[in-house]
Amino acid sequence: MKCDIVGESEFPGATKEERIKKVLTAILDEVPRNVRKYKFADFGTELLILDFNKYFSDLLFELPQSPALAA
Repeated sequence: MKCDIVGESEFPGATKEERIKKVLTAILDEVPRNVRKYKFADFGTELLILDFNKYFSDLLFELPQSPALAA
């Protein structure tokens, strides 16, 4: 599976928290879409995606807020 996640050069002037937020958002968008492309017998793809989304959404929620992001 391949996901296109941009590098640090794609975030000029962004804080560490902003870069992490953008990467996590991209992961939350790309990975479920890519996982759904593959079919496996007796495998709960949607359950995996549900757990994946919960885990990474929780990480996104737990990020410290910089003053610029809190405004």
